[in-house]
Amino acid sequence: MLINLNKEHIDALVELESKCFTQDAWSRDMLEDCFKGQNYYCIGYGQTALQGYLIACFNPWEIELLSIGVLQEFREQKIAYKLMQSLIDFAKQNNKEKIFLEVRKSNLPAINLYTKCNFKPIYERKNYYQGTEDAIIMELCVNEF
Repeated sequence: MLINLNKEHIDALVELESKCFTQDAWSRDMLEDCFKGQNYYCIGYGQTALQGYLIACFNPWEIELLSIGVLQEFREQKIAYKLMQSLIDFAKQNNKEKIFLEVRKSNLPAINLYTKCNFKPIYERKNYYQGTEDAIIMELCVNEF
């Protein structure tokens, strides 16, 4: 079930973030900042507890996916796909032209997810992650789908 996240979910979100990302996990302060502004889209997925989440920020024309994570034991159950479809639906409903994201070049499961959601690679940032790994920047032109 999709859940609109708010500051009341912060403890569960912090825990989920630390379990999903052993490196580069967002701090509690960074996650709390997402609930202070009005230009963030924060959605979660779970039955009784939070199993996955997505955070994006937006301006009048476009959206940037900032983070998406699903607990290891719930992966391959289409949770990330449902979260991405929710973001795409949000973009369409709010007349956003594009959605952007960056992904580690080595993160093939994520790249496959984004490709399945019709994102296209547009360029690479060399040595973006800790100066050792490239990032692929991908975009979805919302009006095309």
